[in-house]
Amino acid sequence: QGRVLGLYAGISDYEGTGGDLYGCADDASLLADAMRESHLQSSEQQRVLRDGQVTVEAFMRGIAELAERAQESDVVIVFYSGHGAQQAAKVDDGVELDGMDETLALYDGTVTDNDVVAALSQIRAETVILALDSCHAGGFADDWARAPGRIGLYASHEDVLSNTAEPRRAGGYLSFYLREGVRGRADYRPR
Repeated sequence: QGRVLGLYAGISDYEGTGGDLYGCADDASLLADAMRESHLQSSEQQRVLRDGQVTVEAFMRGIAELAERAQESDVVIVFYSGHGAQQAAKVDDGVELDGMDETLALYDGTVTDNDVVAALSQIRAETVILALDSCHAGGFADDWARAPGRIGLYASHEDVLSNTAEPRRAGGYLSFYLREGVRGRADYRPR
């Protein structure tokens, strides 16, 4: 009975870094398109950030806006496709057994798993999905998937690099298969 609200972010062009990625900005747009085409969301229920728009401020503000809008009956999706990394944990919170925080490499800086989870924890929706198509994404599970209604979809384990999905014309394999599933290919009787 609730709505599906979403933030879709992807970075292909890491300007001036030599770290450009294939198709990640398109992953964000194409997943948002698939959600609309499948009548799961309207454009008013989505925010799409691509390349230079995916700043630390814009990404975290996007999550904060979801927290302001979401009601208990809603489903919230936060999707990211781009670089991920690890760094030494600044705080020993007892969660990071390896002593490393996982990060998302946004256009103008990084955000840690702790930062993202703290922001997501403000969302009142019963179901919140965090989908990360990046290296080391699985490390977010240590912080995120600890309460009911919190779902994590990760392209890789916390100590693993993930590949881009050029053969599928996608930035990442998680992105590609999420789109395929949303479009009905995961149905018992595919459309």
